[in-house]
Amino acid sequence: MINNDQKADRALRRIAEIEAERQEFKAFYEEQIRKLNTQCDYERNGIISALRAYFDTLPVKPTKAQAAYRLPSGKLVRKFEKPKLEYDAAGLIERLDGTEFVEYKPNLRWGEYKKRLATVEGRAVDAETGEVIEGVWVGVSPETFDVEV
Repeated sequence: MINNDQKADRALRRIAEIEAERQEFKAFYEEQIRKLNTQCDYERNGIISALRAYFDTLPVKPTKAQAAYRLPSGKLVRKFEKPKLEYDAAGLIERLDGTEFVEYKPNLRWGEYKKRLATVEGRAVDAETGEVIEGVWVGVSPETFDVEV
């Protein structure tokens, strides 16, 4: 039972020890996961490389976009190179402004608008005009208790 400052301080130190231990375990297991992922990636890439070499020996009928070979457990697919369009959004918007290719969407700046609101008797009110704001509800954030170490 914590009933004085000395016991409370001891409890905070124990929490700090627990968190340090958690970080130690987390770092250890993250390193183990990284090593396992590296090992799995290496093995998987070796198998894929062997499958790619095997695929090159097969008589496949390519389509415009790919060549594929079906096996009972899956499919080997080579997707051919294709052009990829990249663009400068700002430049295109400026060039195409006023056409059907540029859309304008209203965007509520809630953070700014919220600064102007107040709560009165559980309702959201415009602090400048006193008007009750429809479409805004007043909820309650539950009380929390936390310790900092």
